[in-house]
Amino acid sequence: MKNQERATQVWSVLALAATNRQLLTYEQVGSLTGIAQVGLGSTLGMVQSYCVANDLPLLCVLAVGKHSGAPSPIFATVSDVQRENMRVFAFDWFGMRCPTPDEFFDASRSHPSKEPPPQDLGE
Repeated sequence: MKNQERATQVWSVLALAATNRQLLTYEQVGSLTGIAQVGLGSTLGMVQSYCVANDLPLLCVLAVGKHSGAPSPIFATVSDVQRENMRVFAFDWFGMRCPTPDEFFDASRSHPSKEPPPQDLGE
């Protein structure tokens, strides 16, 4: 499965988490999607790129480290993570369709995200 196809899985899981106003650890996101934690960074990077390219709240901030309870600084490119969480929770994610793999790919090319090293996700 290509990374942009995995991004659609992660998007759906995070959109549901947003609707339930919850944070998910990287481990939980990996478990729910079947994506190895070591490969999750580039997938979350695609989600971030799509959000930035389309002026959406940063859905990827809902994925957090197990011990820190915070998103990786790579994905929390905002100054106030709690405020961004509130923006994500308030947004109607189910009112829009899930982006296609091609849309994730295009966004990642036009708005590249710096991928964290694998150990950043294993907090």
